[in-house]
Amino acid sequence: MLTISEKLKNADIFCFDVDSTVLNNEGIDQLSKYLNFDERVSEITNITMNGDMSFEESLDMRLNIIKPSVNDIKSFIDANLLEFTDGIIEFIQLLQKNGKIIYFISGGFESLILPYAKILNIPKENVIANRFIHNSLTGEYMTFDKTSFTSKSGGKKDAIQSIKKKYEKCSIIMIGDGVTDLETKSETELFIGFGGIVERKIVKDNSDYFVKSFHELSDIMLQ
Repeated sequence: MLTISEKLKNADIFCFDVDSTVLNNEGIDQLSKYLNFDERVSEITNITMNGDMSFEESLDMRLNIIKPSVNDIKSFIDANLLEFTDGIIEFIQLLQKNGKIIYFISGGFESLILPYAKILNIPKENVIANRFIHNSLTGEYMTFDKTSFTSKSGGKKDAIQSIKKKYEKCSIIMIGDGVTDLETKSETELFIGFGGIVERKIVKDNSDYFVKSFHELSDIMLQ
């Protein structure tokens, strides 16, 4: 049986959740705070990440509270309130140096994630996330694209399957903190639970490997 170090080194593709994994907070929660909404959005997020509500229902509920317009989103991005998780930049750069392909698979929103993907030299086509739908004339929030892989429970597993179809023979590792990430376990060579921001018992107990720091994964890669 291969060691964790061998699996990391042998993997072709690394897929990352974004909120509370690549970034040290939840994008939708931060957006709701920025727009001066109450704690209901964070409460719904936590219920969902613990597996007690379907992701699609949760997303619909949260966005119907926030209703972020085009201008709201632009203002939020310009405020630059999201931050990278400690050690993630170094770990992704190490993976890229070793020829690994990087994907972001997120239940968050493409428009909030792409600025950070660009910093890490991850192409737009390697970001699988949700999309806001706005009124083309007023810019007001209407809904979200419910055809996106990650708009529903089980969607991240479907996203992994789509990546497998793109690359004939590939070894995939998924890293994330929530139940929606854990759903990909059957499709990956290794599922790594991440608890550096939020430690969820169900994820910790069912991960192939569990870490609280990306520095630990970098150290393992360098062994």
